[in-house]
Amino acid sequence: MKPSFRTRFFRFAARIAAWLTGAATAFAAGQVQVTVLDPTPGSTLLSCTTTGYETRAVDIGGASFTELSLADEGYLDLVGAPRLPHVCRSVIVPDDQDVRVDVVSARWHDVTGVDVAPARGPIARTQDPARVPYVFGASYAQDAFFPGVLATARDAYVLRERRGSVVELNTLQYNPATRTLRVYDELLVSVTSAGAAKANVLVRNVDRSDAEFERLYSHHFVNYVASKAIAFSQSGGMLIIGDATFLTELTPFVAWKQSRGIEVTVVNVATIGNNATAIKNYIKNVYNAGNLSYVLLVGDAAQVASGSYSGGSSDPFYGQMTADYYPEVLVGRFSAQSLNDVRTQVERSIVYEQQNHALAAGGWNAWGMGIASNQGPGHYGEYDNQHMNLIRQDFLTYGYGIVDQIYDPTGTKAMVSNGLNAGRRTINYCGHGSDTSWGSTGFNNNDVAALQNELRLPVILSVACVNGNFAAGTCFAEAWLRSTRNGEPIGAAAAYMSSINQYWNEPMYAQDESVDLFVAETYWSIAANWTAGSCKMVDLMGSSGIDMLMTWVCFGDPSLRVLGIAPQPPTAYCTAKTTSIGSTPAIGTFGTTSVAAADFFLTCNQAMPGKNAINFFGVVPASTPFQGGTLCVQPPLIRSQVKTFDAYGTLVEQFALQPKDVGQTLYFQYWGRDPQHPDGTGVMLSNALSVTVLP
Repeated sequence: MKPSFRTRFFRFAARIAAWLTGAATAFAAGQVQVTVLDPTPGSTLLSCTTTGYETRAVDIGGASFTELSLADEGYLDLVGAPRLPHVCRSVIVPDDQDVRVDVVSARWHDVTGVDVAPARGPIARTQDPARVPYVFGASYAQDAFFPGVLATARDAYVLRERRGSVVELNTLQYNPATRTLRVYDELLVSVTSAGAAKANVLVRNVDRSDAEFERLYSHHFVNYVASKAIAFSQSGGMLIIGDATFLTELTPFVAWKQSRGIEVTVVNVATIGNNATAIKNYIKNVYNAGNLSYVLLVGDAAQVASGSYSGGSSDPFYGQMTADYYPEVLVGRFSAQSLNDVRTQVERSIVYEQQNHALAAGGWNAWGMGIASNQGPGHYGEYDNQHMNLIRQDFLTYGYGIVDQIYDPTGTKAMVSNGLNAGRRTINYCGHGSDTSWGSTGFNNNDVAALQNELRLPVILSVACVNGNFAAGTCFAEAWLRSTRNGEPIGAAAAYMSSINQYWNEPMYAQDESVDLFVAETYWSIAANWTAGSCKMVDLMGSSGIDMLMTWVCFGDPSLRVLGIAPQPPTAYCTAKTTSIGSTPAIGTFGTTSVAAADFFLTCNQAMPGKNAINFFGVVPASTPFQGGTLCVQPPLIRSQVKTFDAYGTLVEQFALQPKDVGQTLYFQYWGRDPQHPDGTGVMLSNALSVTVLP
């Protein structure tokens, strides 16, 4: 996998220009580094080093004040209190214990003569940030450092099979009376058990192993340690809840998902009750009884009710199985009012997954699009187009050959259409929006319907107001997922769009994180990628991040596999056992390793003529002494039927690669009879072969 480009160094260097254009007065190059010294839940030890901060001048009533930022961190956004960045990290805590955070040691220095601007709270994208007034609250009348507390832990939450807490480190403190900024260069803190938990206890009564969630834990929690081996493609099940009229159209989708190793259950919403409470309770019962990873809702708001949050529709509500806002299940929606609406979403999901979206596949798989306003500023003082240019650089470094810069004031609808008709794998948008359009370029539902991008469907992450307001009519997201041309899907494969007016800053954090994870090839499914970005946003910004997470809707299949596999030739490894006739059995292959091509063959040569044999495979290589030779594949093993070598000691057999193994590396070896072997085992063992499965 390729590393994410957005290293700390690049973010700092790129932001120098961003801050300068935003009237910056100083830039202290540096970073925050959090190091886990002891990962043990209940006795975790964290070290935080701060080696710089960013400043930006703002005018308040004719006087110059300073906004402070720490690269890639959120900030305290209490209206009227000093706007100070803080460091937030999720840590795994004991399943049934409360925790406390204690400062073990600290080193700081003071900077005098600083006037820190107050926070203004979350600002909606329907507002001009320049017109939102600054208010100086009670903190500015105190001769004391704000926020005062150096380290604290938020209420514990459950993220499926892990219980966590966000540790907040307030490494910048400000005393308004003395105009003193205190910078904690080093903090050493402990996160320790503090008695029996009173809420959100994690009860492990079902094995909910899932490879995507395991990747989520490993990235989200700084003290993650793998507790068990999970197959690359192992997945929990999918529950589909839909309107009865639409269920028969799902047959090919169900068959495809099951071929990928995802167990699917389909339920008529009428048997549950078409209201949010009944649907949520049903999902929760299914989750409590087994390994549920995905929920797909099939129908528009009238056919399958949504949850509600902050005045908007909330499908993410259905994925939260515990008393917090972090998800246990990934939720998506085939929003549909007709059979054709369902058919095209079924078709586009299957076809998209059957394509190989690896960079090495070339063409539109290495092309992206960025669309943005030139307004703001948002997080880190970035205007939308500056934010999008940083995202563009991520994709270029990842290996994209084209990333369109369609920005105000010069971006047009035609630029969007022309790019999409040629093919674009990803679209990132940041700007204003309406129920049916993007404010920048004005691209709308009618323009989506006029596209000619069959078989070249992007995934879209939109930071904008109400693009996903599907309860109010045919919204922009629905147009992207329902549109067809001559019966073929056009538009997009999936879209992440909000049902309410979004804030300026918060969703930019999520978009940054999702892009970083995409180019790092961290997640396979699109909902896991987008959800991970939103979880990071909640970590950084707290309650205002929750507002965004709860109303950002995944339109499309939440399990949609969006990463491809670069072709890799099968590779021989391990050592064969010499036979009783002095030959060395050699495993080989011909054809391709593509599931769709269905032309993969295994061979074994120089084996024992006329003797029986089997091939076996697994997902972990090994090198273990076994029956006088070497077992090259770690159990558990899957064995073939018995075959017989021909008179020349050769065997050729076709092997059916499965959709569920796409992206997985399989390890093959042959075992056969050798009755005259001098070691008395009567066994022949070939060398082994590693095979990475392509779509």
